[in-house]
Amino acid sequence: MKKFSLFALVVTIVLCGFSSCEESASSGVATYYGTVIDETTDLPFEGVDVKVTNGDRIHTATQTNSDGYFSVDVRLQEVNQDYYVLLGNARIGTKRVDLPGFGNGRYDLGIITIKGPTVPTVETAEVTNIKSKMATGGGKVTSSGGFAVTKRGVCWGTSQYPTIINDHTEDGTGAGEFFSNIGNLQPNTTYYVRAYAENEKGVAYGNQVTFRTESGVPTVKTTLVRVDSKTMIYYEGSVTDVGDSPVTERGICWGTSTPTIANQKTTDGDGLGGYSGSLTVSNVHTQDLYIRAYATNGSGTAYGEAIKIDHRNPYNLYKVSDQGVSYLVLPYDIERVWMGVHDNTGNEPAFRLCNELVAYDYDDWTLPALSVLMLMYENKDAIGGFWGAYWSSTFRGGGYGYYYISFSDGSIDYGQGTYGVRPVRQY
Repeated sequence: MKKFSLFALVVTIVLCGFSSCEESASSGVATYYGTVIDETTDLPFEGVDVKVTNGDRIHTATQTNSDGYFSVDVRLQEVNQDYYVLLGNARIGTKRVDLPGFGNGRYDLGIITIKGPTVPTVETAEVTNIKSKMATGGGKVTSSGGFAVTKRGVCWGTSQYPTIINDHTEDGTGAGEFFSNIGNLQPNTTYYVRAYAENEKGVAYGNQVTFRTESGVPTVKTTLVRVDSKTMIYYEGSVTDVGDSPVTERGICWGTSTPTIANQKTTDGDGLGGYSGSLTVSNVHTQDLYIRAYATNGSGTAYGEAIKIDHRNPYNLYKVSDQGVSYLVLPYDIERVWMGVHDNTGNEPAFRLCNELVAYDYDDWTLPALSVLMLMYENKDAIGGFWGAYWSSTFRGGGYGYYYISFSDGSIDYGQGTYGVRPVRQY
């Protein structure tokens, strides 16, 4: 005869419908019958105590035959009481049995299905506190399955549906919540995690969750790159987070494309914080350069933003474009000079000042045309350093002199006077 724990049963009942199965009711005795099935074998279950009760009195029929059939006679004590069907000491189903009074009735309870002890039921918690080499997981054992839970925890791996043959934790016994320290991880890697619980019936697994470890490398920024001369560049960098291990080296690297430490580099100490320095390079006017900060720890090397030094504009002067032609703007005034009304371009002071100027390693500065000067006015806040009115190279003609623009209000006029000079050069 099969044995089971009545307190561990999870039972469902399939009812044919009590009123539809009723035959007749003319006396105070009702008969209930049905068949008990063991779900684990799909075979009739022997020796089950099937009961019908109103809470005060229990009517029992013990199964002894092998086909699982039972029959229970209930003698009504009062009319219209609520009766419930029990299996062992556990009430099955959720519907009450309203027995008619003063009548016989046969009520088919259908098949009572027994689900016997089995493996536990477990849920997997989301992974939190994710670092480069560790994280926090856990789960919850929601059912012991009818036997004591002797082991529980989480298992993980880089392939889906890990089991306890993979890395796993052991986090106590029994039902309820538990937390797990997930370790032995690789940086920047995707992992799959399942909670598990074990009893004498075997191991059960929860739902699968996924997480990705952090890279573990430092966080570094390229904070400044400035060309000081044709062969000198000043730079600044900053390590804002060391990552999962101390920063052993930091600096900047450079090259003609996005650089790494395999290219040319500086070494500017170690650890957290800012750093600065300068480097000597070949003529910055001959080819573009890319410079970025780097920092290295035990997990690898991280890089800041790569800053480009444009060999046609290595000093990063402000640029305006007029009719498809771009011009670099000198970031300061060179002088305020008087100009007359005659078109004497070679000798007028504003032209001569620009033509003779050598600045930022260039000697090809010119006085801006009116259209270019207007673009400079429209971008005066970004360029900076303007005050008063400025000469253009555009001549009004007819003895009326050159155009100039007031940078206080953008008004345009022409004639003679003393105004500012702000050169440009073609990009």
